Amino acid sequence: MKNSKKDKIFFFEFFLVVFTYKDREKMREVIKMSYSITVYTNPFCGHCYALKAWLKEMEINFIERDIVNDVSAAQEFRELGQKYTPFTVIETVGERHEILGANIKKIARILSLDKDVIV
Repeated sequence: MKNSKKDKIFFFEFFLVVFTYKDREKMREVIKMSYSITVYTNPFCGHCYALKAWLKEMEINFIERDIVNDVSAAQEFRELGQKYTPFTVIETVGERHEILGANIKKIARILSLDKDVIV
């Protein structure tokens, strides 16, 4: 049985959709692996809670450093010259960003998530 031109076009379109979907998922994984985020927090800070909730909702991996209950985190925080939380350090390929406060728009811009930001 010979394949018609219509069948070949359908197969090509199906392949293109599947390939594009897989590429999108692969790209999302690459983006997730190309940065590290450390958030210095205080357990009594409402803005810290809001920032952490947003990061979790967006499925963004981050390291939380509690400056009240962790002596080494408090020491790092002081060495960075900070006094207020949340304080976020984002390291991307070749760049380091320091953000004071729960500036979600700035974090999204750094991670190139502008289109997907839910504030």
